[in-house]
Amino acid sequence: MRLSVERSMSDKIQESLLTMIRERKLKLGDQIPTEIELCELLGVGRSSLREAVAQMISHGLLERVQGRGTFIRHRSSCKAVSMI
Repeated sequence: MRLSVERSMSDKIQESLLTMIRERKLKLGDQIPTEIELCELLGVGRSSLREAVAQMISHGLLERVQGRGTFIRHRSSCKAVSMI
């Protein structure tokens, strides 16, 4: 029996967003693009994108502000950003 160790689509989306942050396309404190924009940019579905963003929020990498959008957390307020 062979076990597959493929990463989920959500993991791949998270890595793409982290790459955008590392490459300074997105900076700490910046608002990330809308769901629709990210889906088009990354070529993924909304449900996978929502799952990835929710996981990044739960890990403290992103912060959702009702009525304003989703933002990259500031380094001083998030230990998890050290992964970036």
